[in-house]
Amino acid sequence: MKGFDLWSILSNQEYIGMLIHGIEMTFVIFLGSWSLAMSLALILLCIRFSPFRFGDRVVAAYVSYHRNVPTLVQLMLWYFGIFTLLPSGLTNWLSGMSGTSVIILGIVLGLMMCFDLGGPVNKAAYAFATAGLNVADPASLRIMAAVMAAGMVPPLAMALASTIRPGLFTEPERENGRAAWLLGASFISEGAIPFAAADPLRVIPSMMFGGAITGALIMAFGVTQKAPHGGIFVFFAINPILWFLVALAAGTVVGALAVIAAKQFVNPKAEEEANAAFAAA
Repeated sequence: MKGFDLWSILSNQEYIGMLIHGIEMTFVIFLGSWSLAMSLALILLCIRFSPFRFGDRVVAAYVSYHRNVPTLVQLMLWYFGIFTLLPSGLTNWLSGMSGTSVIILGIVLGLMMCFDLGGPVNKAAYAFATAGLNVADPASLRIMAAVMAAGMVPPLAMALASTIRPGLFTEPERENGRAAWLLGASFISEGAIPFAAADPLRVIPSMMFGGAITGALIMAFGVTQKAPHGGIFVFFAINPILWFLVALAAGTVVGALAVIAAKQFVNPKAEEEANAAFAAA
């Protein structure tokens, strides 16, 4: 590019300091998001496999709620009910975040969108984004972009994973993976539920990892989103679309690689024995 001197930029002490600071923050964000994701996953695991019947009942009630209460009713509950109970100071503080705190907010929103794939945590993040959506407020548009992009990651990541390593998935899962391409592109996080239901301890943390990456990148790139739904099909409302796609692709690839690694290396023998026992039955 004419007039562009890369060496002069890299030899500038100010830019070197900014680069080093950026690398440091990358590691901090990585460790923070990984720690939070693993903490949430361990909490879910402990509740599910605790020796107390109460824990089993809590999990059973959680599953029953999501299976039997229509999604529209849940959305109305969180959008018009639970979310309105939050103190106005809290929502103003979240909306007013800037700098590094914005990236942290992106990570938190990404984790929430991928935690329960359409459940109350996911809907709380979505309600936060849509309730504050204002075309005249760039901060709210960035939050909306982070929520939508992170919510697209789970189905796209599972679709990619089942395409790259089909041998790690059953035939029904491979079929769900083919459908998940469209569901993910449409911002329908529930497209990853069949995978999460079959293998929650390896799928959900992996999806949260990918969602956190996408949420952080959306905030870092300053991507804005004016439409509350629609996925990639509302590309005209996303600016800049290129960085939106870069952030989405990064989270999708990271999530897919994470779930492939988890399925291949995290207790694969137990998985094979369980599958063999199921086939024999």
